Amino acid sequence: MYPGDSRSAVNAGLFDDPRVKTFWDPHEISGRWLGRRALGGLDDEIVWDAFYAFGPATRWSDRPDHLVATGAPIIGGTDELEREFIPLLRAR
Repeated sequence: MYPGDSRSAVNAGLFDDPRVKTFWDPHEISGRWLGRRALGGLDDEIVWDAFYAFGPATRWSDRPDHLVATGAPIIGGTDELEREFIPLLRAR
């Protein structure tokens, strides 16, 4: 999302967890799509550096349902991320 961003500049070690999937979106399609929907109060032209968690019954349509956690930023906001996700993991 910064000028000059490139896939090769991303430290893959940040995502060293078999449960993590990362995708490169050079045209910002997903960030723009999420921004237009203002899910969880994240309403900007482009959403980035944010997290979303959806329940297992979520149906992906024009506006996905069953949003259970969202927040931003991830970088610098790990306390919020942990507060939102740890209870979800324990509920499984």
